[in-house]
Amino acid sequence: MGSRDVEKLLGARLGDTGLDPERAIAFRGRFDRLRKLGCPSGVNTGKGRAASYGWTQIVQLALALDLINLGLTPEHAAAIATGNERWLGLACLRLTQLIGTPAAFKRAIDDEKWPLMKTIFLVIDVGALSGFKKGESTDSPSLGLQEGKTILEWLRSASAYEAANILIDLGTKTAQLMHLVALWSSKEIEGVITGFADWAEQHVNP
Repeated sequence: MGSRDVEKLLGARLGDTGLDPERAIAFRGRFDRLRKLGCPSGVNTGKGRAASYGWTQIVQLALALDLINLGLTPEHAAAIATGNERWLGLACLRLTQLIGTPAAFKRAIDDEKWPLMKTIFLVIDVGALSGFKKGESTDSPSLGLQEGKTILEWLRSASAYEAANILIDLGTKTAQLMHLVALWSSKEIEGVITGFADWAEQHVNP
Protein backbone atom coordinates (compact mmCIF):
# COMPACT_ATOMS: atom_id res chain seq x y z
CA MET A 1 0.00 0.00 0.00
CA GLY A 2 1.08 3.58 -0.54
CA SER A 3 1.83 6.11 2.17
CA ARG A 4 -1.37 8.11 1.83
CA ASP A 5 -3.50 4.97 1.62
CA VAL A 6 -2.03 3.76 4.92
CA GLU A 7 -2.47 7.22 6.42
CA LYS A 8 -6.17 7.21 5.55
CA LEU A 9 -6.62 3.64 6.74
CA LEU A 10 -5.06 4.31 10.13
CA GLY A 11 -6.86 7.63 10.43
CA ALA A 12 -10.19 5.88 9.87
CA ARG A 13 -9.26 3.34 12.55
CA LEU A 14 -8.64 6.11 15.09
CA GLY A 15 -11.56 8.25 13.99
CA ASP A 16 -9.18 11.13 13.25
CA THR A 17 -10.07 11.75 9.63
CA GLY A 18 -13.23 12.17 7.64
CA LEU A 19 -15.51 15.15 7.68
CA ASP A 20 -13.59 17.18 10.27
CA PRO A 21 -10.70 18.87 8.40
CA GLU A 22 -8.94 20.03 11.59
CA ARG A 23 -8.74 16.50 12.95
CA ALA A 24 -7.55 15.23 9.58
CA ILE A 25 -4.78 17.84 9.50
CA ALA A 26 -3.73 17.03 13.09
CA PHE A 27 -3.61 13.32 12.30
CA ARG A 28 -1.54 13.91 9.15
CA GLY A 29 0.89 15.92 11.29
CA ARG A 30 1.34 12.99 13.70
CA PHE A 31 1.70 10.57 10.80
CA ASP A 32 4.32 12.70 9.04
CA ARG A 33 6.19 13.30 12.32
CA LEU A 34 6.51 9.55 12.87
CA ARG A 35 7.86 9.06 9.35
CA LYS A 36 10.52 11.73 9.94
CA LEU A 37 11.50 9.84 13.10
CA GLY A 38 12.08 6.66 11.07
CA CYS A 39 8.77 5.00 11.93
CA PRO A 40 7.94 2.74 10.28
CA SER A 41 11.20 1.00 9.47
CA GLY A 42 12.00 -0.76 6.22
CA VAL A 43 9.87 1.37 3.91
CA ASN A 44 10.78 0.25 0.40
CA THR A 45 11.74 3.49 -1.34
CA GLY A 46 14.28 4.51 -3.92
CA LYS A 47 14.91 6.97 -6.71
CA GLY A 48 11.69 7.40 -8.64
CA ARG A 49 9.92 4.78 -6.53
CA ALA A 50 7.05 5.53 -4.16
CA ALA A 51 7.05 4.24 -0.59
CA SER A 52 5.62 0.74 -0.18
CA TYR A 53 3.98 -0.28 3.10
CA GLY A 54 3.46 -3.90 4.14
CA TRP A 55 2.35 -5.51 7.41
CA THR A 56 5.59 -4.62 9.20
CA GLN A 57 5.04 -0.93 8.54
CA ILE A 58 1.29 -0.98 9.21
CA VAL A 59 1.71 -2.74 12.58
CA GLN A 60 4.52 -0.40 13.66
CA LEU A 61 2.56 2.73 12.73
CA ALA A 62 -0.62 1.48 14.39
CA LEU A 63 1.24 0.81 17.64
CA ALA A 64 3.05 4.14 17.56
CA LEU A 65 -0.19 6.06 16.98
CA ASP A 66 -1.88 4.20 19.84
CA LEU A 67 1.00 5.08 22.15
CA ILE A 68 0.80 8.75 21.17
CA ASN A 69 -2.92 8.72 21.95
CA LEU A 70 -2.10 7.20 25.34
CA GLY A 71 0.25 10.08 26.16
CA LEU A 72 3.73 9.20 24.90
CA THR A 73 5.67 11.63 22.76
CA PRO A 74 6.13 10.80 19.06
CA GLU A 75 9.86 10.24 19.73
CA HIS A 76 9.22 7.55 22.30
CA ALA A 77 6.29 6.00 20.47
CA ALA A 78 8.49 5.66 17.37
CA ALA A 79 11.35 4.19 19.40
CA ILE A 80 9.08 1.54 20.94
CA ALA A 81 7.41 0.57 17.67
CA THR A 82 10.60 0.29 15.62
CA GLY A 83 12.87 -0.98 18.40
CA ASN A 84 10.69 -4.01 19.15
CA GLU A 85 10.12 -5.21 15.61
CA ARG A 86 10.98 -8.84 16.32
CA TRP A 87 8.83 -8.93 19.46
CA LEU A 88 5.87 -7.59 17.50
CA GLY A 89 6.47 -10.16 14.76
CA LEU A 90 6.59 -12.97 17.33
CA ALA A 91 3.39 -11.70 18.95
CA CYS A 92 1.60 -11.59 15.59
CA LEU A 93 2.79 -15.10 14.74
CA ARG A 94 1.53 -16.31 18.13
CA LEU A 95 -1.85 -14.70 17.44
CA THR A 96 -2.21 -16.74 14.27
CA GLN A 97 -1.37 -19.89 16.25
CA LEU A 98 -3.74 -19.15 19.13
CA ILE A 99 -6.77 -18.28 16.99
CA GLY A 100 -6.79 -21.79 15.58
CA THR A 101 -8.91 -22.11 12.46
CA PRO A 102 -9.39 -19.76 9.50
CA ALA A 103 -13.08 -19.59 10.42
CA ALA A 104 -12.27 -18.34 13.93
CA PHE A 105 -9.80 -15.89 12.43
CA LYS A 106 -12.49 -14.56 10.08
CA ARG A 107 -15.01 -14.20 12.95
CA ALA A 108 -12.50 -12.13 14.94
CA ILE A 109 -11.97 -9.81 11.96
CA ASP A 110 -15.69 -9.53 11.18
CA ASP A 111 -16.37 -8.67 14.85
CA GLU A 112 -13.21 -6.52 15.11
CA LYS A 113 -12.69 -8.24 18.46
CA TRP A 114 -10.23 -11.02 19.35
CA PRO A 115 -11.33 -13.71 21.84
CA LEU A 116 -9.84 -12.89 25.25
CA MET A 117 -8.42 -16.36 25.83
CA LYS A 118 -6.66 -16.30 22.45
CA THR A 119 -5.25 -12.80 22.38
CA ILE A 120 -1.87 -11.29 23.23
CA PHE A 121 -1.51 -8.19 25.38
CA LEU A 122 1.38 -5.77 24.97
CA VAL A 123 2.49 -4.66 28.45
CA ILE A 124 4.14 -1.23 28.54
CA ASP A 125 5.71 0.47 31.55
CA VAL A 126 3.28 3.17 32.66
CA GLY A 127 6.15 5.15 34.22
CA ALA A 128 7.03 6.22 30.70
CA LEU A 129 4.02 8.51 30.56
CA SER A 130 5.31 11.02 33.09
CA GLY A 131 9.03 10.84 32.46
CA PHE A 132 9.19 10.90 28.69
CA LYS A 133 7.42 14.22 28.23
CA LYS A 134 10.09 16.00 30.27
CA GLY A 135 13.39 14.66 28.98
CA GLU A 136 15.16 14.28 25.68
CA SER A 137 16.09 10.62 26.05
CA THR A 138 14.38 8.20 23.69
CA ASP A 139 15.20 5.09 25.67
CA SER A 140 12.23 2.77 25.29
CA PRO A 141 10.19 1.71 28.32
CA SER A 142 10.02 -2.00 29.02
CA LEU A 143 7.73 -3.87 26.62
CA GLY A 144 6.42 -7.31 27.44
CA LEU A 145 3.91 -9.80 26.12
CA GLN A 146 1.16 -11.52 28.07
CA GLU A 147 -1.27 -14.07 26.68
CA GLY A 148 -4.95 -13.51 27.35
CA LYS A 149 -5.40 -16.89 29.00
CA THR A 150 -2.93 -15.90 31.72
CA ILE A 151 -3.74 -12.19 32.02
CA LEU A 152 -6.10 -12.50 35.01
CA GLU A 153 -3.61 -14.64 36.93
CA TRP A 154 -0.85 -12.14 36.08
CA LEU A 155 -2.94 -9.19 37.27
CA ARG A 156 -3.79 -10.94 40.55
CA SER A 157 -0.14 -11.69 41.28
CA ALA A 158 1.26 -8.38 40.00
CA SER A 159 2.49 -5.67 42.31
CA ALA A 160 0.54 -2.42 42.46
CA TYR A 161 3.11 -0.88 40.10
CA GLU A 162 2.91 -3.72 37.57
CA ALA A 163 -0.89 -3.68 37.60
CA ALA A 164 -0.75 -0.03 36.53
CA ASN A 165 1.12 -0.82 33.33
CA ILE A 166 -0.50 -0.06 29.98
CA LEU A 167 -2.16 -3.10 28.40
CA ILE A 168 -2.88 -3.08 24.67
CA ASP A 169 -5.02 -5.90 23.28
CA LEU A 170 -2.90 -6.68 20.22
CA GLY A 171 -5.35 -9.28 18.93
CA THR A 172 -8.26 -6.85 18.79
CA LYS A 173 -6.07 -4.08 17.36
CA THR A 174 -4.91 -6.50 14.67
CA ALA A 175 -8.47 -7.62 13.89
CA GLN A 176 -9.48 -3.98 13.43
CA LEU A 177 -6.51 -3.37 11.13
CA MET A 178 -7.22 -6.44 9.02
CA HIS A 179 -10.88 -5.49 8.73
CA LEU A 180 -9.89 -2.06 7.39
CA VAL A 181 -7.22 -3.48 5.07
CA ALA A 182 -9.85 -5.76 3.54
CA LEU A 183 -12.24 -2.85 3.05
CA TRP A 184 -9.57 -0.46 1.77
CA SER A 185 -7.98 -2.89 -0.66
CA SER A 186 -11.29 -4.50 -1.72
CA LYS A 187 -9.78 -7.90 -0.92
CA GLU A 188 -11.61 -10.87 0.51
CA ILE A 189 -11.03 -11.42 4.24
CA GLU A 190 -9.57 -14.85 3.47
CA GLY A 191 -6.87 -13.30 1.30
CA VAL A 192 -6.00 -10.75 3.98
CA ILE A 193 -5.75 -13.55 6.57
CA THR A 194 -3.44 -15.59 4.35
CA GLY A 195 -1.23 -12.58 3.63
CA PHE A 196 -0.97 -11.67 7.31
CA ALA A 197 -0.20 -15.25 8.39
CA ASP A 198 2.44 -15.63 5.68
CA TRP A 199 4.03 -12.32 6.70
CA ALA A 200 4.11 -13.30 10.40
CA GLU A 201 5.75 -16.64 9.57
CA GLN A 202 8.30 -15.16 7.17
CA HIS A 203 9.02 -12.21 9.42
CA VAL A 204 10.06 -14.47 12.28
CA ASN A 205 11.50 -17.32 10.21
CA PRO A 206 12.92 -15.66 7.04
